[in-house]
Amino acid sequence: MKANNSPEPKHGSIHSYVIGYVLSLALTAAAFSVVKKHIDSGHLFPSDGMVLAILAVLAITQLFVQLVFFLHLDRESKPRWNAAVLGLAVVVVFILVAGSIWIIGNLNYHHPGQAGSHSHGLNPAQTDQTIIKDEGIK
Repeated sequence: MKANNSPEPKHGSIHSYVIGYVLSLALTAAAFSVVKKHIDSGHLFPSDGMVLAILAVLAITQLFVQLVFFLHLDRESKPRWNAAVLGLAVVVVFILVAGSIWIIGNLNYHHPGQAGSHSHGLNPAQTDQTIIKDEGIK
């Protein structure tokens, strides 16, 4: 029996940190191997859609591993804090993903001639004219 009635600490043990670390490494290795297999097969197996689905599942699983083993959300005595932290994590992930997509699209638009751009092979003057026309600048 404990001499004092202090609550148990909310931090994890070395064992739980090692488990979280190993799971994180395994999930990262799995994502890497899926993409490597996809590239090595010439983008045939698994299909592009399947790769995206697998990576999404692995990323969400990785998020929960991080939340449980490193942020200790399963040990919180007040479930409101769990919901608040999870909500904040969702907002941060959304901002990162949406911001990255926006920046990549913007760079692709403003740097024609690169792979996937809508105006291949233009010289700088033609690029300026294309942007002026697209933006409606007179």
